[in-house]
Amino acid sequence: MGVDLATVQPTGVSGRITREDVMRAVAAPRPSIGRVIPLAGMRKAVADNVSRSIRNAPHVTLVSEVDMTESVHLRKQVAPELEKTHGVKISFTDMIVKAAAKAIDDHPLVNATLEDDQITVHDDIDIGVAVALDDGLIAPIIRTCGRSRSPRYPLR
Repeated sequence: MGVDLATVQPTGVSGRITREDVMRAVAAPRPSIGRVIPLAGMRKAVADNVSRSIRNAPHVTLVSEVDMTESVHLRKQVAPELEKTHGVKISFTDMIVKAAAKAIDDHPLVNATLEDDQITVHDDIDIGVAVALDDGLIAPIIRTCGRSRSPRYPLR
């Protein structure tokens, strides 16, 4: 009948669960818990990565207003040439990621993780960008988006 016996209040001799106890549990209204979504596939991978990130790197939230007037002008200047030569449209997100990579390159200690009792400063600058989907959120990682100090990649 789908009854979890651990939740049934026994009334029988020596704390035994009786047929009536089970029937009472079946008839009792069940609280609604909402919708349950299995944690698998991409959702599980994202959750695992976020959990690992929270354990290994300090998280800081900064909210500030920024005057993007010059960025708008710069985008208008470079967008036609980039689209013509590379076939891509530059977005403000692209510009912000590039600016973040430059800032990290200038201040490499912010590109570090804490593991046990040591701080690891990473050579490569990888930036995750949150992207909303119809059924969730993903954060693809843009690898080596700044000047790399790693021997795997030449300096840019």
